[in-house]
Amino acid sequence: QNGRFLDDIPPEMQPVFGNYNGCWTSKVLVFLAMVFEAFVAHYNAPRFFVELKDASMPRFRAVVGNGFGSSTVLYILIMSFGYLTFGGNCDGYIL
Repeated sequence: QNGRFLDDIPPEMQPVFGNYNGCWTSKVLVFLAMVFEAFVAHYNAPRFFVELKDASMPRFRAVVGNGFGSSTVLYILIMSFGYLTFGGNCDGYIL
């Protein structure tokens, strides 16, 4: 069964979910570089610590951990829904 709008999409643009060859290709390196770049914030850490209410190292660790954890979950959700929507026609270079 196809979705309501699938027939309106040209065949070369339709989602593809077959022939998975594993995840260890050169494209994984591009993905990893993008993920690591997304979490670059170390140069702002002193400013964030000073601006933190009731600043202490345990509180700062908790705030940073929650922030990175939330970002990771959000990235994974967006990537998953993008892949589930477009399948193998996803392009890693969107911007």
